[in-house]
Amino acid sequence: MSRIDPKLVATAYVAFRSDRVRAEHQLKKLSEVLKKWKKRKIKCDKFTIFVDDSSRSYLPRQAVVNQLGEAWVRAHQKTTKFRMVRVVWK
Repeated sequence: MSRIDPKLVATAYVAFRSDRVRAEHQLKKLSEVLKKWKKRKIKCDKFTIFVDDSSRSYLPRQAVVNQLGEAWVRAHQKTTKFRMVRVVWK
């Protein structure tokens, strides 16, 4: 196995991580634009973008139901609604 310079690996790692942070920031901005539009489906040549409304609950629901019962959970649960962007490749 060839010897690889640790500084070279560390430098590449930091560069990649920095690029990833910038890419994630740009992706978040583009995602926000897609979510604001009224379109729910955008067809392109190689992929289709779907923008869907969804929700997310933050409790381990089944454990709470087991302890307190379904009626209590329904009366006290808080659900966050959000819009999600999905890419489906052809």
